[in-house]
Amino acid sequence: MTAAAKFAISLPASTFRALEEARKRRRVSRSALVAEALRAHFVATADPRDAEYVRGYARRPELESVATRVAAAILPTWSTWED
Repeated sequence: MTAAAKFAISLPASTFRALEEARKRRRVSRSALVAEALRAHFVATADPRDAEYVRGYARRPELESVATRVAAAILPTWSTWED
């Protein structure tokens, strides 16, 4: 299993009851059911242009010299977290 992060959420009582019923029927933990639901949500709502953007860079990566020039021009304009 990969490293896990814990967090707490508040749900309406009816949503929590539905979660409990679903996890008991499927015989999985709350964490497993919520993780599966989130993965399904991310897949369902993904912008197909994102995948094409990644494929485009895989086919024709940006030249390191171009990336270096862009970073050198932009980085000085960024503020720090403390600002």
